Amino acid sequence: MDQKRSARALGPADLIVDHFTLARHHPLEDRLGVVARGGAAGVGLYLGDLIPAMEAGLTFDALAGALDRHGLVFADIEVIRAFADGDDEDGARQRAFVDLAMRVADRFESRYLQVVGPTGPDLDRAAEQFARLCDRSRSRAGRRIEPLPFTDLKTRSPTPWPWWRRPTGPTVVSAWTSGIRARGGASPARSWRPCLGIG
Repeated sequence: MDQKRSARALGPADLIVDHFTLARHHPLEDRLGVVARGGAAGVGLYLGDLIPAMEAGLTFDALAGALDRHGLVFADIEVIRAFADGDDEDGARQRAFVDLAMRVADRFESRYLQVVGPTGPDLDRAAEQFARLCDRSRSRAGRRIEPLPFTDLKTRSPTPWPWWRRPTGPTVVSAWTSGIRARGGASPARSWRPCLGIG
């Protein structure tokens, strides 16, 4: 890897500024400069902006160079919908997101992949889709997956993530995620305890 540092080496004292902390379409070089001046060690980038930038000529080497100039690592990959895999245009777009996420993880040793819904009405199918994504990412050491409770994910039964019936590898539950679930009326601590093996 050409980068001088790895996102997997980040520790609890390292600040990461994710993509949507700033404006969604903030210019990349300016974004990295703002993040670096704020004292962060890592940045999250949105694939929805990265894909058109790459189509316009941005390469992984150029991105690595920009990160190095600002002393940053590409820590967090935002954001994919693991449950959209149909044969329509949307399914093709989401598969492109997943493929790019895996390439980014391999090149930049990103530590975290953000996954959102909607899952659709078939939870068994959603479970298998999510499990396949986890299986695919498991070989990338240091990866984490956070299923954010957007759209229909936040309206599920008292166990919010039914696809955890089979082990899927490391998962992140953030305070922000917990807050949304709590506002939905369920106790995140109670609901997630059996899934995460805590308590």
